[in-house]
Amino acid sequence: MGTLRPQTRRGGRLSSESRHRRARRRLRGVRRPKLTCGEWPEKPSLRFLIHWALRREQLCDPGLCPDAPDGGRCDHCPLDRLDAAQSSEAGLLLRRALDLRAALKLGVRIGLDEIRADEFAAILLIVEEGDVLERERLSGQKDPRDADRQANLQPAN
Repeated sequence: MGTLRPQTRRGGRLSSESRHRRARRRLRGVRRPKLTCGEWPEKPSLRFLIHWALRREQLCDPGLCPDAPDGGRCDHCPLDRLDAAQSSEAGLLLRRALDLRAALKLGVRIGLDEIRADEFAAILLIVEEGDVLERERLSGQKDPRDADRQANLQPAN
């Protein structure tokens, strides 16, 4: 973590910021990375995995990563962490839910009593996150409910 700076007066109040946070301020016209290496949770929740699986292309841009070798991924790339999470309990549940959803879309008849409750809940989360992503793409802005959803994206303890 960055070193703490002395308290300075900002906007009429004292503040102390780490240099690390200060370096991440958004510049006009420059897209900020969506997730830094230190922000990936140790045990990602199902909603977190769904969120980033749908936004996979936003996780990493090797051209912008100073640690990435030419044309490759760095050692702490969030895409590698997302791929590794596919073999976790939440990742396997996500895979089963995606497979069930695909089968249902193809017209395979599956009764509700044949679907486990956790798989059904995962399908609902996939649909919800897909709807949020679509609204983000259409409006070009974040969903107003993102503050509540971001709290749900935190890893389960």
